[in-house]
Amino acid sequence: MSIRIGIYDFFAYTIPGGLIILLLFIGITQPALQVVWISMSCLTFAQLFFFGLASYITGYICGPVFNKWRELFEKKHAKAEAEERFSAKYPMIFKETSIKDWAIWLAVVRRENLDLSFEIDKHKAVSKMLEGTSLALIIFIPVLIAYFFKEMINIWYFWLIPLLILSSILSIKQSIKFNTWYYSTVYENIISRTPPFSTIGQVRIDK
Repeated sequence: MSIRIGIYDFFAYTIPGGLIILLLFIGITQPALQVVWISMSCLTFAQLFFFGLASYITGYICGPVFNKWRELFEKKHAKAEAEERFSAKYPMIFKETSIKDWAIWLAVVRRENLDLSFEIDKHKAVSKMLEGTSLALIIFIPVLIAYFFKEMINIWYFWLIPLLILSSILSIKQSIKFNTWYYSTVYENIISRTPPFSTIGQVRIDK
């Protein structure tokens, strides 16, 4: 279990962290873009290992910033939205247990259903990866503009700007969707354990 969760956790921080390191390197040193690609393709295994480690640490440190970036585009926090939606639709189910006990129900899922637990963790990992990627794509725009004013690229590269903006918007929308699934899946599991949903299989067997 810990290995699989560790892989999700690793990619959730490593990919956006690697993009941030790459953008900082380009923004500070401002090498020719061809040099960047050539340098990345010539990295040794040891260099790739340390780059991956640095990317993970950077992504982990920048995690709160990435999280705030996603929250700027959310109408309501995913957990609060899920609580409101499920408590309004299934009030009797949450009569004896508080809708606020989401963390306790998640612990129950982790104990009783490993496959569902992995699915929930994957939702959060993908959400984190996409929110960081979205911010990195936006940061690349001023880097691109700086290259233009230093006459290192021509104006034709500006076609990348709307592409970067569109990619960033799509990434943050997907991040919000997966973050919503992260909280909703736990409540859906709670509901599936209670009547009438919990008795559907039993009725079919009796027949």
